[in-house]
Amino acid sequence: MGIAMMAFLSIYERYKGVYLVESQMNEWEAQRLKERLVEVDQDSVDGGGGDGGTSSTLNRTFLVSDETVSDGDQLTSAPRLWLFDVQDGSYEHIDSYGDDEVEATFTILTSELQSYSGGSWDFTLRMYLKTYPNVEVEIYAYNHQTGRFDLIDSFTRGEGPDASQWFEWSRDLQWGTYVSNENATIKISVERYMGGGKFHVRIDRMVLEGTYSTSESLTSTRYNVTDGDPSLSPTELNSLKVRDGSYLEILGDTQQTFIISGLPTDATYRSISAYITLATPLWTEYNVDIYAYDFANDAWVLTNSTSLSSDDDLRIRVPLSTDYISSGGQVKLKISTDRITGSYLYVDEVAVDAITVQGGGGGGGEGGSLIIRNDSPFTSRIVRIWYIGSDSIYVYDPPTPIALQPGETMDLADYHSLSGITLVKVVTDFGNVFSFVP
Repeated sequence: MGIAMMAFLSIYERYKGVYLVESQMNEWEAQRLKERLVEVDQDSVDGGGGDGGTSSTLNRTFLVSDETVSDGDQLTSAPRLWLFDVQDGSYEHIDSYGDDEVEATFTILTSELQSYSGGSWDFTLRMYLKTYPNVEVEIYAYNHQTGRFDLIDSFTRGEGPDASQWFEWSRDLQWGTYVSNENATIKISVERYMGGGKFHVRIDRMVLEGTYSTSESLTSTRYNVTDGDPSLSPTELNSLKVRDGSYLEILGDTQQTFIISGLPTDATYRSISAYITLATPLWTEYNVDIYAYDFANDAWVLTNSTSLSSDDDLRIRVPLSTDYISSGGQVKLKISTDRITGSYLYVDEVAVDAITVQGGGGGGGEGGSLIIRNDSPFTSRIVRIWYIGSDSIYVYDPPTPIALQPGETMDLADYHSLSGITLVKVVTDFGNVFSFVP
């Protein structure tokens, strides 16, 4: 039953002996019977031609999430993942002090790709590096189809004028082969081919750049920590914004809650991910549990358990959903620490990245458009929209009724993605229910 209809019935029961109210009820009933919402062909909305859709791209940068080095060799700065994020003169060493060959493996987390459907991805692996001296460098990418590493490039650097200069290297990586919806794994092998002594590779930047092409209009927004329990100072809050080597120190067996505010509560989310980067200094080991608060079920949910060894560094993605966003637009994360040995645990980054749909986009089906028009001579006020899929139901209650004037159109995809939706029901304040199939 519609909101206005219930209001009228309440008035009618109270004043049913008054002719004026009964007359209003009759007028209201006449309008209710004439109300008509119809689906509109997309081409007629766009003026004809084409598929009626809009094309957009979303650029994403995926960062190194873990690194290891072959036995007997070392990463001289100790693992510090933020050294790879930007080209800024802060770099990671891959060194050999005796072996003729050293290998280092880098994992780039891409599990947020599971949240995307209906579009296409293009990927480029990009590095900024230099060598010292007399080395042969081989770069491998893990093939998720064959289960082995494939050589994607090799080059030598000698004693010439360019041998010790920084240079940019890049290669396109194929989605599904070298980039999965879990990770991309890169291995660099460095071998001395002339002379002896120490040799190394320095990497100032290593990122996987992805471009997502879709019929949807998407926006990417980062939300930072705004408060904590125990409370955090402005300096501590600032240290958590990005991976940059400025960090929050946590000591011993304790818990720290992080509150992230400002997320929209009426948006259509394509992806919600929290990112937490943790590190340990030399001779320090920790076990860490990460929780996210489920507001829908009023409970903390364990999302990740990990162990950090001495001089360790790890970037953790915490996949979230709208259940983890409060009615006030907050996300709450909690770190529970168990110190095994040593001193502080470093928290270098805590943030939420959200991808939201800003409108319909063409094509229907996979997150397309569903345009409806008010074909009645009266204003229709939409008070509820049901999005029904084969295994899910989403109900959208607008803060105020959506007023649709006679002849006016609206896109039902503006309020929730149509991906996986098989039926949409629109409820008006007249009490009418109109059903549409995407």
